[in-house]
Amino acid sequence: MSWLLSKRAVSPLVSAYEKQKEFITNASHELKTPLAIISANNDIIEIENGSSKWISSNKGQIKKLSSMIDMLVTLTKLDESAKLENASSVDIASLLNSSIEGFAPLAEAQGKSFNVSAHKGSKEDAPLTHFSFSISNYSENLKKGSYDILFDRFYRLDSSRNSETGGFGIGLSIAKVIVQKHGGEIKAFSPDGERMVFRLEI
Repeated sequence: MSWLLSKRAVSPLVSAYEKQKEFITNASHELKTPLAIISANNDIIEIENGSSKWISSNKGQIKKLSSMIDMLVTLTKLDESAKLENASSVDIASLLNSSIEGFAPLAEAQGKSFNVSAHKGSKEDAPLTHFSFSISNYSENLKKGSYDILFDRFYRLDSSRNSETGGFGIGLSIAKVIVQKHGGEIKAFSPDGERMVFRLEI
């Protein structure tokens, strides 16, 4: 009896979730065509009349919308995939270092710095069976405790959704799904009300 009642209670949630995924997939595909036309028209206007701040603004908004659509499609595909395909072993330390190197110029331009500590393995080292990665950053207006709500889709701490802060509230959702597909867990928390920490364990 309990099993039947539980199944009946959960069924509407499952149905709503499936409809949400279907809507995101359909909407993403429907938006791509008009967005491509707008982009082409914008390019033609620039060729005929020269560049302007309005054309540059259009390009920025088109790029932003295209990025959001791509992220929505990625998230939906990850949801639909039941298991990992073509999984293979990787050198986590090398991958981590090469990824971080790409952010060095941006950090330097903003007057920021970061420290990286990652063990570089050798051929003699045994394969890792457990991987843990943490990244932290000092931030204002934090409270000590869990911030796992950041992984909810479309959630942002900036309630005003100021476009200057960037992001759509999708990236961390994608990260969580990827980690879960690998049998891992990702958490967000502030240990002291001063730092935000993201910790990934596989």
